[in-house]
Amino acid sequence: MPLTSLTAHQPGKAVWTLIALAFNAARLPLWMLLFLPSRFRQNPKWTFRQALGVRALRAFLWNSSVVKVRVPCSLLPGAEKSRFVVCEPASSQYFTGCTTQDEKIKPGQVGATWYPKPLLRGEDRASSRFVVLHFHGGAYVIGDGRTKDAGFAAKTFLNETDVEYVFAAQYRIASAKDCRFPAQLQDAVTAYCHLLFELNIPASRIVVSGDSAGGHLVLGLLRYLSDHGAEVNLPDPACAWVWSGWISPHLSNISPGSASRNPNSATDYITDAFGEWGSSCLAPNFSSLHPEADEKISKSSLNHPYLDFHSYPFRSKTPIWFVAGSCEVLLQLIVTTYENFRKFSPENRVDLEIIKEAPHDFLLTGNIIGFRDEAVEGARRANTYLRSVTDGPSDGMAAARI
Repeated sequence: MPLTSLTAHQPGKAVWTLIALAFNAARLPLWMLLFLPSRFRQNPKWTFRQALGVRALRAFLWNSSVVKVRVPCSLLPGAEKSRFVVCEPASSQYFTGCTTQDEKIKPGQVGATWYPKPLLRGEDRASSRFVVLHFHGGAYVIGDGRTKDAGFAAKTFLNETDVEYVFAAQYRIASAKDCRFPAQLQDAVTAYCHLLFELNIPASRIVVSGDSAGGHLVLGLLRYLSDHGAEVNLPDPACAWVWSGWISPHLSNISPGSASRNPNSATDYITDAFGEWGSSCLAPNFSSLHPEADEKISKSSLNHPYLDFHSYPFRSKTPIWFVAGSCEVLLQLIVTTYENFRKFSPENRVDLEIIKEAPHDFLLTGNIIGFRDEAVEGARRANTYLRSVTDGPSDGMAAARI
């Protein structure tokens, strides 16, 4: 019997959690001693805090995957109070294609947290600044976009970019019952429609952004707009930021052990178990035919144009900015995906930044594991790209800057 079949349910989950807490508490002093000399750190250029933080977060994610931790996604305001809002499902006219192909997955209410305060309908805004629609990371199985989750990312945007408001969507977690794909894409469409039609924010002032799994969702939304935007009357946003995008859950699903074999395995906190858990929960439950697929896509397959953007690049009217950390396991996949988008269409305006010495998703975890400066640097570069594609032509932006 697989280990996770015992530890994902009580009492096995409680027993494993107690053992994991005791075991890692015993290892913590050893890690602290090991990382005192810089030569024994995963990256000699890292600080003690960074080395310890990456190692501890790796252990947390691995154990979370073993017990398949459940993250409640309440639609109650909670600590966010008036900053938390609930978006009603977008009108059915905005859903078509793969968003309607699973009869059990229907558009639903979507929670979201505003930063720094709620933007109300008709409220005056500085017209030259932007609203970011942000999707959090977490392999589609953890995270909620609230302050403890996405607060650092939102604050970094507000402090370092031409962004006036951040709207962090709480899309459905794939590990919940009947919340597999396309639930997350439905929620992305609903959140985008809320900004466009409920708050009357022009698409030209909206930046769609996402980290890790959220970056994957950004690409899904852009593909949907590319395929169906004209049909359902949804305009394209001004720009997209894809932070350490989980480009292909498909590869996590078919290549067990890919993270541990990666050259950057030692300098990242992502584990095979975490990716495999997320991808197995996300897998759709319908067969479909997409014009860019070579053959009919089988039921439960992640090899789908809306799920594997490495294998299926697409034409996008929205400029896309990819960013990766030089120490993350997804680095090469992100680089080749960026290259694939460039080659796919000369109309694609894409750019790539690689932040030196940074692990995966430093935007989400920078305040926790000591990569604040890298997050600030990334936000400033994102803002430079935003200005280049909204204030004029983006000549010279095609080459990656490393």
